[in-house]
Amino acid sequence: MVGYFAGLASYVVDTATEHARGRRTFGRTLAHLDAVQQRLADAATVADGLVLSARAGSHGLAAMAHAASGTWEVMLNGT
Repeated sequence: MVGYFAGLASYVVDTATEHARGRRTFGRTLAHLDAVQQRLADAATVADGLVLSARAGSHGLAAMAHAASGTWEVMLNGT
C-alpha cells in the first residue's frame, strides 16, 4: 500500500511539472515563477521520501497513514 501511495505521489509531481513547463502566462511558462518552483520542489521532496520508504519495505498501519498523509500533501502542493 505504501508503494501505491508513493507511485501516486510521483505521478502527481510528474504531471504537475509537465503542466508547469507547458503552460504560458505573463509571457513565460509557469515553471519560471518562483512560487510554482517552490511548491513543486516541496511536493517532489515528499514524493521522493515516500518512494524511499516504499523501497525500504515500510509496512504497517503507521507507515500507511504516513504515506496517505504525504500523498495528500503532494496532491495539494503539486497541483
